[in-house]
Amino acid sequence: MIGAANQTNWLRFAKTIDRPDLAADPRFRNNVERMRHFDELIAAVTPEIRKRSTQEWVATLDAAGVPVSPVLHVGDMHKDPQAIARGMIAEVTHSVLCPVKTLGNPLKFSKTPVELGAGRLCWVSIPARCCSPMATMPPKLTLSSPWERFNAPRPATRNRTSR
Repeated sequence: MIGAANQTNWLRFAKTIDRPDLAADPRFRNNVERMRHFDELIAAVTPEIRKRSTQEWVATLDAAGVPVSPVLHVGDMHKDPQAIARGMIAEVTHSVLCPVKTLGNPLKFSKTPVELGAGRLCWVSIPARCCSPMATMPPKLTLSSPWERFNAPRPATRNRTSR
């Protein structure tokens, strides 16, 4: 993830990737124009970005003062030192399965610590030994995806209008 939305970071980014011509291009002169010509911008930047690894770009752009962070796969995120240090990897005891890893709460309060409850699942982190009970569970007890619960139809509400 490269944070080059404001003008200062955009100019640093263009210089750092050895494409100062992009900063002078009228299609990319400011953020409004960059968004208007987004597909063209991506087409111009992508060949440069592909010349180095993610780790190389993170180090190079960070040294140049451009906000940057790798986008991690979930498995990699669970091993990331920063994610671990921030308490973003948590283990909870699931009510049906067993201890599973899940995402920690990004909000950190000094006087009111956040505690995760049981039952929050990170689907890719369920150990294989925990999945076998799912196959034999009665249909009413099987877990639906969180998206199914989130997108479930809501009860109709009355349309309230002021009189």
